[in-house]
Amino acid sequence: MNSTSTLCLVFLALCCWRLYSNWIQLKHIPGPFLAGLSDYWRAWYQRRGELRGKLVELHRHYGPVVRYGVRSVSFNDPSAVDVVYGSRAGFVIVSSIMQDPREERRKDADVTTNNDSFPPADKPSQADSYRVIKGVTRHGDVDSLLTLAEEQRHNTLRRSIANAFTAKTTLDYEPHIDRTIEELLLALGRESVFDLGAKMSFFGLDAAAGFAFNAPKSCLAANADVDGMIMLTRERARHWSLWASIPGAEALLFRNPIARRLKTGAPSGIVAAAISKLKERTGDQFVKRDSEETPDLLTRFVEAMHRNPDTLDQAGVISLLMSTISGASDTTATALTAIMFHLLQNPETLAKLRHELQASDLSYPIPTFAQVSKLPYLHAVIREGMRLFPPLAHPLERLVPAGGVEICGKYLPQGTSVGCLQLALHLNPKAFGEDAGVFRPERWLEASADRLRVMEASHLGFGRGRRVCLGQNLAVMEMKKVIPAMMLNFDVSPPFGLL
Repeated sequence: MNSTSTLCLVFLALCCWRLYSNWIQLKHIPGPFLAGLSDYWRAWYQRRGELRGKLVELHRHYGPVVRYGVRSVSFNDPSAVDVVYGSRAGFVIVSSIMQDPREERRKDADVTTNNDSFPPADKPSQADSYRVIKGVTRHGDVDSLLTLAEEQRHNTLRRSIANAFTAKTTLDYEPHIDRTIEELLLALGRESVFDLGAKMSFFGLDAAAGFAFNAPKSCLAANADVDGMIMLTRERARHWSLWASIPGAEALLFRNPIARRLKTGAPSGIVAAAISKLKERTGDQFVKRDSEETPDLLTRFVEAMHRNPDTLDQAGVISLLMSTISGASDTTATALTAIMFHLLQNPETLAKLRHELQASDLSYPIPTFAQVSKLPYLHAVIREGMRLFPPLAHPLERLVPAGGVEICGKYLPQGTSVGCLQLALHLNPKAFGEDAGVFRPERWLEASADRLRVMEASHLGFGRGRRVCLGQNLAVMEMKKVIPAMMLNFDVSPPFGLL
């Protein structure tokens, strides 16, 4: 046997050993054999946009616990939610840090900063699916509240801005949302046939830019994606889906020194507008806002910056504004589109909702949030729509802490990536009944107290635990105002003239 053959055999043996060592780590967890050998099984389905449907199918076949990667396990049992996402459970996201993210944002946003202190970074950890949605600059990776893995830093930053998103504070942003709803009604009235998904996307971005820093992008008026922000948001989500399964390959291709050097150019239009607004409100000539002026998120973030100078600086404010606009606009638009789709597909449900709205003596043309916030059937419709079309197409991943854990009768060692796929959990008959696959808002009104607790605990539309969506009060306000406004002003009934 020559040396070339020997090397080939050695290489083959090493590959086989690697695949075997991958598989044996979680051999007691049911799932496709290939998924245990390599994460490229998961990557194949995720890159094709089929992972969500595949995991739902696997849960139906294997039960509440499914292995879908070398060290990745999905659950669809309600009992797993508190274990994985409970505030004191010790599960965290895993994501590498290159350097102080405030320094990276500062260089990228070109915003003057008066404070250079920041809590020291925790020890960097291994890369995972969250790393691929970090921003990439010439100077390093840029963290957001979503990707910041170090729990102490995440909690400190979150607490510093939490007041901007409370149920009471959210009411301050209602005038911004009302102005955007007015634009939406005008836009819908101009066309007899339109793409509802596109209109909701335009509304989502205009509303988010309005309550973020009082500068709506006028997408509804232009009937276009002004400055391409919607496209950028979707490209970011698509990038996450394409590379979440193989973050090492993503880092090699997009975060190498050459790729970083190519990251040049001026900030986007919406980033430039945010920077300009921030400079106006922090400059020497800035006059403190009048008590009658409508506050926005930027107002609250600037106040938080002054209260917590060691936690939040000007560059951090810009990053928070952009991540809020990006996250709030697309997810809310998707939820609104899904809810309207289900209403149009279910005329009886639509008629019940219309009856509730007509009997509630709502303001015209736009009801106030106080009038609609506690309408039971409207609330049930929104919960049901988000249940059947949740925003994420892959599990909300967390890392098993030291000592391992037992979930649903299966022991999982430290370092295992675990999570609940929203749709798989939402379709579980154990949580939502035998008709879990059916759009039926009545389930939220007819359920016993015990059943309702299980359903609420199993609904992950806004996430759970320490990383629950900060903007959920805003999203709920938008949905509870937009749907009634559309039904009060238009004959919403199948067929609605939608493509």
